[in-house]
Amino acid sequence: MKKVIRTVIIGLVFVLLIGGYYFYLTKRSGSGAQSKLPNETPVEKLLNTDLEQNYPTTPRAVIQMYNRFLKCMYGEDYSDQQFVNMVEKQKALFDQELLDNNPQNQYIQNVRADVKKCKSEKRSIRNTSICGSNEVVYKTVDKRDCAYVSCSYFMKVADDYETTTQQYVLRKDNTGRWKILVYYIIRGETK
Repeated sequence: MKKVIRTVIIGLVFVLLIGGYYFYLTKRSGSGAQSKLPNETPVEKLLNTDLEQNYPTTPRAVIQMYNRFLKCMYGEDYSDQQFVNMVEKQKALFDQELLDNNPQNQYIQNVRADVKKCKSEKRSIRNTSICGSNEVVYKTVDKRDCAYVSCSYFMKVADDYETTTQQYVLRKDNTGRWKILVYYIIRGETK
């Protein structure tokens, strides 16, 4: 009887040790895509995302990442340097043609002015809704693969709400990455 109890206790100790070691390994190792610091702000999480190694693979995923930038820039607190870093990092999602048409200094000024205006109007993005995978339209334009993705933005404006839908046109670059070529509002309404 004592031998059975001793065997059960030793077995439980081994199970606890193995479980504890597994827990330790899963908590200390990150995915590599993002840092998992306990008190990291959404802005810091975004800035710690490595877009070179973990670039979004689908047109929808590119817009999801772009929306993370929008939510942080328009809804979070950050330093001036963090703002510039977000704008720089966001540009990794843009097609070269879009970058060529928006010189860096001018683009930073335009985004900064728009963010300031939205914050003064108490405008913030509450929710985003990207079209489903089967609703993405793929076309070949000038022998280049393009994708059309629509996204709705549900925004709080002071004491009211507003919905806006934007159409994003993405184009594959020479490395096979989907990049935002252009975007425009296709529908907006106040509720």
